[in-house]
Amino acid sequence: MRHLAATSPAIAIIDGTTDTTGRFPNVGGLQLRLDDEWFDFCTGTLVAPNVVLTAAHCTAFFTGEVGDADALGPDDWRISFEADPGDGSTYYGADHFVIHPDWLANEVGPGGGNSKMSFLKAGLEDIALVY
Repeated sequence: MRHLAATSPAIAIIDGTTDTTGRFPNVGGLQLRLDDEWFDFCTGTLVAPNVVLTAAHCTAFFTGEVGDADALGPDDWRISFEADPGDGSTYYGADHFVIHPDWLANEVGPGGGNSKMSFLKAGLEDIALVY
C-alpha cells in the first residue's frame, strides 16, 4: 500500500460546491466502483500518512473482503487528492475500513442528504477510518 502523505491539492465540497482552489490539500474525493465504472460519492480527510477519516455512512456498505466479487469491498473504493481527478490522475486504494462501533451497534439504515441533517444525532457516531 502506498503512503498518502505527499499529495497534490485536493477536491473538497464546501456548502455543496466543489472547491477546486486546493485550499484543503488533505481532503480527497472518494469514488465507488459499480459495474466497472467509478463514481464520486463522498469526501475524506487524510489524517495520517495512510489513514483517511470519513463518515461511517460512506463506508458501512463496503462489507466484502479484498477480491470479493459478490459484495462491495476495498477493491471498489479509491480516493484522489487532485482538484479535478480524471483518467490519468493518481488514485489510492483501501486495505480495510474501521467503522465506529456505535454506528454499527445502532444498525443505522439509509439516510438522506447531508449527514449534518440526518446522521449527527447522539449515539450514531458517523465516523470511519480507511486504511
